[in-house]
Amino acid sequence: LWDWNLLTDDVYLSPRWKSMLGFPEDQLADRMESWKHLVHPDDLQRTLSQVNDLVAGRSDRFEIEYRMRHREGRYLDILSRAFAVTDDSGTTVRLVGTHVDMTRRRQDERRLQEREALLDKTSRMAKVGGWGFDVETGTGAWSDEVARIHDLAPGGRIRIEEGLGFFHGEHRLAIQKAVKEAI
Repeated sequence: LWDWNLLTDDVYLSPRWKSMLGFPEDQLADRMESWKHLVHPDDLQRTLSQVNDLVAGRSDRFEIEYRMRHREGRYLDILSRAFAVTDDSGTTVRLVGTHVDMTRRRQDERRLQEREALLDKTSRMAKVGGWGFDVETGTGAWSDEVARIHDLAPGGRIRIEEGLGFFHGEHRLAIQKAVKEAI
């Protein structure tokens, strides 16, 4: 949690906020300069621009991801959300927000993208694909390689009847039987 009083320029950075970045509570001053010093230089202006929009009332929402430097020197992916507190005249007097460490999630997403790329490359080389469908709705999807094999655009949705239409004779019967048994 963080809380910035715009009238006094006082800032509160919660103990959890500090520990997320590897700092004991007493080693990081509760000041905007502490935050600015830790935000990645490439992300600072973009983030400050959104802060300024919230303060000025040009935006009613603040939600942004940026990098912050951990005490050990590495950068964490932070999701910051905030809202403005206004006085009776509508002037923004405080910003209150939270930080969520998204680092592990972003790393997992990158690993998943790498694996998907490897799987796609392997499927192309081997000319092997896969498919699946929802039993209740009868709709499904197939891998990009299956789409390429059938000269279709990758990423499309398909109904089971359409998919079976690509097979004929005994092959179609064998696939229909296998699907029925699997269900």
